[in-house]
Amino acid sequence: MTDAVLGIDVSKNTFDTNLGAGIKARSQSFANSPDGWHHLIAWLGEHKIGQVHACLEATGRHGLGIALALHEAGHMWTPPFGKGFYERLCKTVGCSHMSGLCARLLWPLALMVSAD
Repeated sequence: MTDAVLGIDVSKNTFDTNLGAGIKARSQSFANSPDGWHHLIAWLGEHKIGQVHACLEATGRHGLGIALALHEAGHMWTPPFGKGFYERLCKTVGCSHMSGLCARLLWPLALMVSAD
């Protein structure tokens, strides 16, 4: 069962996260490297997250290592929509951070998947 949703905005050198775990959103930035991926998994553990459902913003191959690290740690992730999708949606709903938008979009999907 999914405990939380995680929106991830990926760039070449870093990635920004927005963790929605029911009570309040938490944000954190990490290096986009094996060290940063391990820090992400540890950070989720610090917040007592057993399983997260993550959504990555599309950035070519820059998110592949993050997705694999999440999968290997037993978490779920949703393949990203195209970058233009998020940019158009951000203009519509007025958000400033892609990671927060991903988390808000993913919450209903995560609830449906975890109910199966």
